[in-house]
Amino acid sequence: MDAIVLGPGLGRNPTVKLLVDGVVDFAKRTDVPLVVDADGLWFLKDSVRNMPALPSAILTPNMVEFSRLCESALDVRDVLSITDQQQLQKLATSLSEQLGISVFLKGREDIIANPDGEVAIGDDEGCPRRCGGQGDVISGTLAMFLLWASRQTSLKEATVPAGLACSQLVRRCAKLAFFSMGRSMITSDLIEKIPFVLQEIDK
Repeated sequence: MDAIVLGPGLGRNPTVKLLVDGVVDFAKRTDVPLVVDADGLWFLKDSVRNMPALPSAILTPNMVEFSRLCESALDVRDVLSITDQQQLQKLATSLSEQLGISVFLKGREDIIANPDGEVAIGDDEGCPRRCGGQGDVISGTLAMFLLWASRQTSLKEATVPAGLACSQLVRRCAKLAFFSMGRSMITSDLIEKIPFVLQEIDK
């Protein structure tokens, strides 16, 4: 197994918690790149303080998911009321350092932080609206870039550059898809733009 994406489409049946714990343990033992999103984050929020440090993993919360993680791990509340990007950046860094796991906070600007305090900001122009399923595209793209980057450096050092590359690719694809389809844009429109954006990047 080259990389794991845990969360999209998982559901919240309590019995799934055993699967989540098993996958996290597997990633810890094998150093397989692990991206945790969506319902995977839902299951981790209550036990996040007890999670092992995972240099090979990256959490990809949106703001609601991020607020739950911050409350559980840092005892910080009312995160959803924070609009200052510098404050959010500090929180993402603190969360990553506390957990020993990299964090990719999705938002107006994507914030990628690792446990060593390294931070990158993904602020490429995207589209005015985030369509359903766009987070799943981020998860899959991030797993791919994390695997590629880990072949050049350690997984611990790969999370931030992989996260930034993912942010840039998905945002550029979303911009092109919105330009073509307007507000009727759906996730498959974004996915169709990936080859064109990759060609531009390779030039």
